[in-house]
Amino acid sequence: MNRTIVSVDVFETEYPLTKPYQLSFVSIHEFKSIGVEILLDDGKSKKAEVVPLKGYSEESYDFVSRNISDNASAVVGMSLKQARNQVREKLKDHPFSSTALLTAIDQFDYSLISREGAEMLETLIPFSSDQLISGEVLREFFQVGKTYKLKLTGNQEKDIKALDMLETYHPLECTVRADANQAYNMEGARKLLEHICMLKVMGNVEYFEQLLPLSDWSGQKRLVELFPDQNFMLDESIIDNNTIDRAVDCGVQYVKLKLYKQGGIMEVLAHAQYANEKGLKVIFGNGVASWLSNQVELTIFSTHRHFFSGVHEANGYLKIKA
Repeated sequence: MNRTIVSVDVFETEYPLTKPYQLSFVSIHEFKSIGVEILLDDGKSKKAEVVPLKGYSEESYDFVSRNISDNASAVVGMSLKQARNQVREKLKDHPFSSTALLTAIDQFDYSLISREGAEMLETLIPFSSDQLISGEVLREFFQVGKTYKLKLTGNQEKDIKALDMLETYHPLECTVRADANQAYNMEGARKLLEHICMLKVMGNVEYFEQLLPLSDWSGQKRLVELFPDQNFMLDESIIDNNTIDRAVDCGVQYVKLKLYKQGGIMEVLAHAQYANEKGLKVIFGNGVASWLSNQVELTIFSTHRHFFSGVHEANGYLKIKA
């Protein structure tokens, strides 16, 4: 049956958080989501969303909202295949404006995981340099076998102090992922790594994530050369197969995929397979999203587990007030 789109509703939702989510470049107090609901001529409907976030894309919230509305109007009357082809043409230049529609379209042929199923999938536990320094995070916080995400500030002195404090808790029987969200320049990243690579607790660090700006490919390659024993991961830099190839050229070991950057379900699976074939480990999931997106990501993670490394990061919905 050639299913046709009869309407696309665009809606905006604000999700207050239980506590601020601190990234190196912004403190987030709420997730501002732009959603779509596609209705077909057979009466079936699917929803999806995007939470625009500066630092991952140059697309502002208002820009994304306008583009989604324009794209939504344009696909009414089209088949799902026609609509997907049209929206996908804009994915490379405007990923945040395209992903909600692509994800909603893909869901018509996808069964999503339940909340009960999601709770069975282990996720990581976030903390920050500021929390370490303030004494909010103590040794008792770290549990055997768990994975944690340390949000770095980009302030070299502060991040070194925090990691020195973490060193006092050595030995730890857990894994730590250190995420800078592009906060460092080359010189700052080099000095940070020179200091902390000598710490015993660095044996607990799975990788350093996106230390440099997303377009600083030469800088990332130089960091790999300078610190060959350290693992690195790229997130904001990775949007398609071309950037996956560039990650391989840099010599990093990990890349991260998210619906918002990659597109729809089809793009995520294609990029994950491609990265694996290139020898990269893939981390998956978005910490800045509601259940509307994380449910899709957790479904992908659970049904294609062989593509992904370690625990998932599709945990934004856990940060939202009940």
